[in-house]
Amino acid sequence: MIGLLLPSYGRIIDLCKTIENTPLTNNMKFIIVANYPDDILKDLARVYHDRAIIIDEKAYGKLGATKAFSLAYHTATELGFSHVISYSDDIIPFEPNWGQRLEDIFFSHDLPMGIFSTDECHFGHFGWNIMGYAPIAHMLILKCGILPSLLSQEYKKYVADLDISVRILRTGHSIALLPIKFNHLRAPTHRNEMLSDYEYDKAIFLSKYPEYQKYFGVDGEQYIPDDGRFRITSSDTIYKTEPWPK
Repeated sequence: MIGLLLPSYGRIIDLCKTIENTPLTNNMKFIIVANYPDDILKDLARVYHDRAIIIDEKAYGKLGATKAFSLAYHTATELGFSHVISYSDDIIPFEPNWGQRLEDIFFSHDLPMGIFSTDECHFGHFGWNIMGYAPIAHMLILKCGILPSLLSQEYKKYVADLDISVRILRTGHSIALLPIKFNHLRAPTHRNEMLSDYEYDKAIFLSKYPEYQKYFGVDGEQYIPDDGRFRITSSDTIYKTEPWPK
């Protein structure tokens, strides 16, 4: 089974739309860490019992995004899920058969981690952002148990998706760049708070990996457009493999 991990706070309509509008295979289920009144949580569990597992965040205190993802990851691992996907309520699969395409290729290669193609940073153009040889994991699939936690919990939100790729590569594993597209539906953001959180997270990341300082400049990121090919990145190279099955 594949768990789609999804924290949810104060966006119940977006959450319901995401659960209802995301096509799932028979091997997929949402694992949602939600912070809502008890009556809403009961309704969610009742209405979506065949598509989602609902975890009451209030039982653990206010976690924040990275800790909520980690709680969902540990829950998936304990329940025997084989893989998890980091999901959110502002993305939508570009193709309805995305789940079957994922299962057809990702599992046949027995890969520890893959990163989906999104337009999060490039507004309608799909691909991946790379810093050094570490792809930024805007949206990922990970084999359960390969890391003790999903996202490093010292981060508030932003650079944890780069940290996880660095951790995977440093264990000697490779990362697949998966040409399965997801649209990012941009929500309003509070730019001052966003910038403050980003700078906070960046400082933590660079204290752990100072060699990445050179990649945080204007030309530090490499962008790889999604041309429909399946790629593997390791600690010292990125190379193409076979075309993706249609």
